[in-house]
Amino acid sequence: MLRGSAVVERRELELAVAGGVPPMLQRVAMIAAMGVPLVCMTVLRALRGGDVRVALLTSAVALVALAIGMGTSISRRIVGDVAERSDASYELDEVGVRVENASGSVRVDWSAVAGVYQSPSAFLLYVHGRSPLVLLTRAFHDLPSVRALLAEKTTPARFGPRRLLLFGCGMLFFFTSLAAVFFAVVARV
Repeated sequence: MLRGSAVVERRELELAVAGGVPPMLQRVAMIAAMGVPLVCMTVLRALRGGDVRVALLTSAVALVALAIGMGTSISRRIVGDVAERSDASYELDEVGVRVENASGSVRVDWSAVAGVYQSPSAFLLYVHGRSPLVLLTRAFHDLPSVRALLAEKTTPARFGPRRLLLFGCGMLFFFTSLAAVFFAVVARV
């Protein structure tokens, strides 16, 4: 059994979950992913002779709603109700992993772990049907043994957090662009 413990700060967990991308940059990326197509919709409406004021108002309302909706970053939503600063302990054994912090305790069998991503500061264990578990590397004194156990019991994650964030922004951009083209070209509102 491998054990580790550390004092954990909320911001540290948020950065680990997002692959080092700061929360403010996450929000800016999401807003830009939807803002660019909305601005393009406004330009298309202007080029087609539509009412530019309505398009500008629609774009402005959508961006304000998005900015309010994205008031919390994606990583903050994943981390959830973790105190600003708390103690955390980790136990890894042949059956699974147990994480205990101020929010409670969770035990996950290795069979439920879909993949593991290692960043310089943490291991992210992607668990089927729930948020990833964050194991801070600095909590373990015997890091090579932890890496060996994780390599034996799990598979590496195919995508890291940065790639997933980029994919999410890309999907938002694509579907917002599709909607913008529909409203600007097809629907003559």
